[in-house]
Parts: sequence; structure tokens; C-alpha cells
Amino acid sequence: MNLYCKAEQFMLDSYGSDIIGPQHLKRTAEWVRELRPDADEALLIAALCHDIERAKSHAEGEPNTRLDNITGDDYLTYHQERSARIMREFLVQVGADPDFTDRVAYLIAKHEVGGDDDQDLLKDADSISFLENNIDLFLEHVVHMIGHDEMLRKFQWMYDRITSKEAEAVARPLFLDAMERAQQAI
Repeated sequence: MNLYCKAEQFMLDSYGSDIIGPQHLKRTAEWVRELRPDADEALLIAALCHDIERAKSHAEGEPNTRLDNITGDDYLTYHQERSARIMREFLVQVGADPDFTDRVAYLIAKHEVGGDDDQDLLKDADSISFLENNIDLFLEHVVHMIGHDEMLRKFQWMYDRITSKEAEAVARPLFLDAMERAQQAI
């Protein structure tokens, strides 16, 4: 079994019965592939597992990063670093090459804020997938926990952080639809 398949199974096992998280993660990897057809396996695995700490938080008694301080710097740092650490541990466990492992962890460690071209691509694909897959979750459930204004800020932030013009063009109709639906939900 190749590393991508192992990582996908690890992600699915980690999320258990949650279908929204895995859907978002799979689509993020597909968007990476769409935006960069020659993306390497490390970038695809980083996309597939960039939010892995969210699946692990509840099982390990860690803070619930899905609900606390959604776009704050402390949250972003914790979320990125913990997801990178979990994937590093997994890849070491399955015998991945150390350089490959370092690359996956490096990419995940900045997937919310970007940095270099590959981290920016991962961030952009994450935003597109969020706008494509997570809006219903926010409109139906998360809004009751964080409030309407914070939800709108999250949608705006996910769109505004996009770096490439190509990704922005894909995300724009998704973003406009999300904002319209959010306004109708008031």
C-alpha cells in the first residue's frame, strides 16, 4: 500500500463517523491536484491530512480547536503545529523517508497562513474546499456556537487568504453563495 493510501486510511480512521471532515480533506487534495496537476505525493498527503488534529482532539482530551477562537493567531499556530506533529508521528510509524516526512510536516505547519508556493497552494485548496463543503455545517450548527458575525468573518477570512488568481476565480462563486446564504439565515 502506498503512503497516500495509508495516510487516507489513517485520516478516515481518525475521523470515525464524521463524514464532513474527511469530505473536506479529500476535496482539498483534489483541489491541489486540480490547481497543480504535477503535485508530489508529499503535497497531496499534506492536503489530505492538514486538519488531522481536529479528529484527534476529542479522543486525546486536547482543546476543541473547531470551536475555540476560529481565526485567532494562537488557534492557527496550535492547529497547524499539532496537525504537523501528528502527521510526522504517523509517517515515522509507517516507515516513510525522513525527508518526505519533514516535507509533509513543513507543508502542514503553515497550511492556514501560507508561506512559500507549496504552502500557499495548500492554503488556497483548503479555502476552496471549505467554501465548497463546510458552509452547511456552519449555517446549521457552528453559527449557534460562535454567532452569526463570527461565522461571516470566518467565511470572509477563508476567501481573503487565497493567494493565487486561479484559486480565487474558483472560490469566488462559492464565497458569494456562502455569504448570500448566511445573510438569508439571519
